[in-house]
Amino acid sequence: MLTLVARLCDLLPSEEALGQIESELLRSTLRSVPLALGRDAHVFLSLLDEEAALQDDRGKILLGALGTNLEAEVGAVVGEEALRQVLSPLQQAAAHVAEAESDMDQVLEDVRRALGRRDVQWKSLRTGKTGFMEYLVELPVKTKPPAGWAIISQTKQYARYHPESVAARYPKVLQRREELSLAGQMAWEDLLGVADDRLHVALRQLAAVTASLDALSALATIAELPGYCRPVFSQGAADGAGHTMRVVGARHPTIEHFIQASGSNAAIVPNDICISIEGASPRNCSIVTGPNMGGKSSYVRTVAVIAILAQVGSFVPADSAECVVLDGVFTRMGADDDLAAGMSTFFLEMHHTAEILRLATSRSLVIMDELGRGTATNDGIAIAWATLRYVLQRVRCATLFVTHYPQITELADEPEGRDETSDNRVVNIHMSYLEPGRGFDPSESDEHPATPHVDDVTFLYRAVLGRATTSHGLNVARMAGFPANYLRIAAASAREFQAQASLSTSSWAPSRA
Repeated sequence: MLTLVARLCDLLPSEEALGQIESELLRSTLRSVPLALGRDAHVFLSLLDEEAALQDDRGKILLGALGTNLEAEVGAVVGEEALRQVLSPLQQAAAHVAEAESDMDQVLEDVRRALGRRDVQWKSLRTGKTGFMEYLVELPVKTKPPAGWAIISQTKQYARYHPESVAARYPKVLQRREELSLAGQMAWEDLLGVADDRLHVALRQLAAVTASLDALSALATIAELPGYCRPVFSQGAADGAGHTMRVVGARHPTIEHFIQASGSNAAIVPNDICISIEGASPRNCSIVTGPNMGGKSSYVRTVAVIAILAQVGSFVPADSAECVVLDGVFTRMGADDDLAAGMSTFFLEMHHTAEILRLATSRSLVIMDELGRGTATNDGIAIAWATLRYVLQRVRCATLFVTHYPQITELADEPEGRDETSDNRVVNIHMSYLEPGRGFDPSESDEHPATPHVDDVTFLYRAVLGRATTSHGLNVARMAGFPANYLRIAAASAREFQAQASLSTSSWAPSRA
């Protein structure tokens, strides 16, 4: 971390260079960097043993600074008395190790005299992956060692011994080294505490500046992408009718990225967005219908993503964008459960919806995708109808409501769907598509099945005014490889169910209480 802090501070532009930066936000952010922190970081780094730090050997990380002028430099930063309290136990432990190793040097002199050889040196033997056996004397196999020497290992030519005096003193050396290691770890932890007392305010300030610079860098990268524009924010109509979010050529950035990354020649289909925020403005709510896989969820997600990107000051993927300030974006999408909390998929859907109804205001954007699909059809329609009416009557916020229930689209024709000027507050839009007009003949035999043309739909992925009359679910089954003979059965059943539904919905009239 200290290395990162030092590098960040070293990279800061000079005051003259700062004056040439056009962005006031960027200038003020860079000027808020605590410059003294860079100097202090360099001082602390000079105190540390780099090799020990890389090996995370905290027992040795401060040993290199003992007895050097680095102590004075660090003392000037953290206080001489505080540094003395940190390093004093470490210095004492290091002195004990030096004393114990000095005794072993004296033992070596005694060994040389006993053998009559001045060229004898201590040898070390690796034991295992990290262990060593030290203070060994290596002699030719034919040489008889003095009495009391313990043989440790032997090869064809040499044998390694521990002299009797080594066996008596070596445990003390190991003990002193262990004490030094513990003292080093304690000194390191104490130094961190001293550094925290001295630097924590500046470090938190630098962390905040770094986070701001990271965000600004990301926003600058987005701004340079082709096809992105700078959004402007609506000031509202003079008559207080509210604010309108108008986006031309809106695209979902994630979908566009994956299409481009795949190397495909396909291109994302842009859509226009027009929805009012706050007040009884026209087009306050859009009911979105269309075929399965026709792009409904992607369209409403595009609205949400562009709204959020604009709120954080980012360029947005569109030709032009007029946005509004929101106090929240609330979404109820997808299907999930929380079995650990005892919540089924439908319960969780209802729980999230209740939270949205409780928290959303007239300055919010609410997006609900296929509300009520997790229960029986009648219950689902009733819940969706009641929820949308509550949003229209009580919350009065911008709403995108995706549904496969054709009954819900009738809200655009109800009193709740219009304001006092008879302008539509609720607008039906659907994801456009083409179909050849040929259905599937269920009388064709299983032995000679034709290519199933059940709702053979071509998706156009463009949001247009109007409501879709069917969801073309059988088309998705065909695309997924549903067996042809069962697909014909499903097509025949769908016609029967549709005929029955037409009779029952002719007198359908939900409660408006």
